[in-house]
Amino acid sequence: AAPGTAATGEGAGTGPEGVMAGRRATKRKETSDAVEQDEVDVRAVERSPSISSGTDESDSEDIELAIDSGSDGDDRSEDTRQSVGAEEEDEDDVPKRRWAAVMDDDDGDDEEDSEEDDEGSEEVEFGSESEDEDEVVGSEEEDLASDSSEEEREHVNTIGEGIPLKWYEHERHIGYDVEGKRIQKQAGENKASTVDFFLDKQDGTLGSKSNKVWDEYNQRVVELTKEEMRAIRRIRKGMFPHLSVDPFPDLLPWATKDKLHEPMVDLPEPKARFLPSKWEAAKVVKLVRAMRKGWIKPPSELERERKEKEEEESKVYMLWSDDNKEASWKAANGLSYVPATKVKLPGHAGSYNPPKEYMEDENEDDKDMQISSKQSFDCLRKVPAYDRFVNEQFERCLDLYLCPRMRSRKGNRTAENLQRRMAEQRAKLPKPSELKPYPRKLAMEYEHDDGVCVNSVSVDPAGRWLATGSDDGIVRVFEVSTTRCLRKWILPASDKRERKVTSVSWCPAGKDVLLAVRGYQVFLLPAMASSAKGAEDTPGQLLISQSMGLLAGAEGSPKAKWSKATAKEGLGGGKHDGLCVDLGKKATQCSWHHKGDYFSTVCPSGNNMAVLVHQLSKCATQTPLSKSKGNKVVSCKFHPSKPILFVASENHVRAFHLVKQELVAKLISGSGSIISMAIHPQGDNIIVGTTASRVEWFDLDLSGKAYKVIRNHTNTVQDVDFHARYPLFASASDDGQVHVFHGMVYNDFETNPLIVPVKILKNAHAITGHLGAQSCCFHPQQPWIFTSGADGKVKLYIN
Repeated sequence: AAPGTAATGEGAGTGPEGVMAGRRATKRKETSDAVEQDEVDVRAVERSPSISSGTDESDSEDIELAIDSGSDGDDRSEDTRQSVGAEEEDEDDVPKRRWAAVMDDDDGDDEEDSEEDDEGSEEVEFGSESEDEDEVVGSEEEDLASDSSEEEREHVNTIGEGIPLKWYEHERHIGYDVEGKRIQKQAGENKASTVDFFLDKQDGTLGSKSNKVWDEYNQRVVELTKEEMRAIRRIRKGMFPHLSVDPFPDLLPWATKDKLHEPMVDLPEPKARFLPSKWEAAKVVKLVRAMRKGWIKPPSELERERKEKEEEESKVYMLWSDDNKEASWKAANGLSYVPATKVKLPGHAGSYNPPKEYMEDENEDDKDMQISSKQSFDCLRKVPAYDRFVNEQFERCLDLYLCPRMRSRKGNRTAENLQRRMAEQRAKLPKPSELKPYPRKLAMEYEHDDGVCVNSVSVDPAGRWLATGSDDGIVRVFEVSTTRCLRKWILPASDKRERKVTSVSWCPAGKDVLLAVRGYQVFLLPAMASSAKGAEDTPGQLLISQSMGLLAGAEGSPKAKWSKATAKEGLGGGKHDGLCVDLGKKATQCSWHHKGDYFSTVCPSGNNMAVLVHQLSKCATQTPLSKSKGNKVVSCKFHPSKPILFVASENHVRAFHLVKQELVAKLISGSGSIISMAIHPQGDNIIVGTTASRVEWFDLDLSGKAYKVIRNHTNTVQDVDFHARYPLFASASDDGQVHVFHGMVYNDFETNPLIVPVKILKNAHAITGHLGAQSCCFHPQQPWIFTSGADGKVKLYIN
């Protein structure tokens, strides 16, 4: 105890803190002495499979050794701990004291075991206390964790730890040496099997408490040392094998408790730390782009796709196509039930003994079946055999064999079911009485001379005057409220001998300029010009006069020829100047731009000049389309508010952006050839009339195909039109009827347009020469509609 006393004395002069430091130093010294005394090779114990796995608590009594566990170092450490515990106790040393008590209990058990071994037998003695002390003194400079016992023992087995021993169970050798020669298994006293070792232990040959174990790896008996046995006991009790392990070491602070008042680096913060990282922003942009394109997916979606893929791969499908049908379609054996064809029930023609009255008359069934019913037999056995019996049976079997397995059920398409379904659909729609106002009854008729066919009608923006164009080449202007004809414009003669006025249109700018199409020419007329003396010029006359002033110095356009034309007013007898545009091709239709300066014309046979756009203020003409795609052009309309031009051919409707010069939309008609077209006031919906007696509604926001197809007419739909203020649209057909619909377009993108038929104007016009209603036009302010037909009448229907 001299080193411990010296350590205690060095710290005694510094007060209570020095006393505590001395006590800790004494305890550390005692622990190191105990470690040197009880050094154990743990890895050597673990190498033996009989100790680590083959030995359990039940066999512990048979393997106990009589080992002397007492030593001077242990007694000295115990006395020191008791002396330290008797003095003032530090709070930090409480857990260490408890651990030391556990160590003492272990040492006490070792002493008891050693005493029993000494009394029981003298065969197992490993040395005296002096020898143990000499070993401890000689090994003070050695490393505590050295594997000396493992190195001393010679390894006989050279096959390696990764190869199981059962592979060499029936072999005479075990592994190979450095030169590649076989290593024979040991023979004689060292060779023993597990069974022999067990029998020797039961017979007492190895001693009552033997420290010998069987090394399965090297196939030999190994004698354990006292330190190894002591380590085994400590492991069984749940303690550390070595006494050198301190479960409660001193806590070494990893940081100082002193607070630093000055920073270690007193440099100003760089500006980059306060600015957002550009590299991170670029990385975020890449990640967002990858997520939008589907390159990066969340784990939940990846898991879902993986499950779907696994289900698809492991999906078992039926060999026959009808196996997935409903159970009602199958028979009891699981196959599709195909009923046999119903055979006509046998009558008198197939009877072998028909009644007498049937034999006297000729029967049509006998002629069809090519048999004679004049034969009669008393019994069935007298009937001769049928010569085609085998052939018919074979054909019947062939029909059943080649019959398709899938059976198609015909729907119950009776008139009653159709009426019931139509009634259910009508019940879902609002009633027409709830959708008022709309034109319902005839109010006025505007007569034309000799019942000439009226091809087109148009109402001025104020709704006061009505213009019509007819086959006699005269443009008439009526007063809407009185049906009085105010003007009758007789267009100048043409070299082409074309008299029919196919289209008329009022200028939407509020000026009395009327556009009329006749054959190869388009006329601009001052519709309300007066022939009275001293009458002031109308706004239409002033506008036409300004345009004619540009004709003198302007160069002629190769696309169209602008010229001055004089039209005669048939009622007043006066003549007024107008403008004439010679297109070079036969025109069929014209329409104004919403600003009133531009107008378009359609020439179906014009190829690349089928659609021409003209400017009134400059007397200029241009071709917006370099070439016409598809079939011939039949109609052309401007968008109500955007610079978009809708061009309708026989099968398609294309929308072109005039500023960007690109195709905006393409609509495909699925029934017949397109004849007429109308644009909704908002510009997002279009209706077209076709030769298949149908009206198709297109929604530009939905798809390129028709949203609704209306099949109410029985003949070609000649004209369609939208109302400018009310949710109404109408269609005129050659069947002499005009249909009025309620067409509500909602501003939100979630609700589809509501289309409800509200009124059918039956017998609106008489059919003349296979032609009925030719044109329809709504009043700009009232829910009224004007219709014209081949019977030479123009009618006004009001609400």
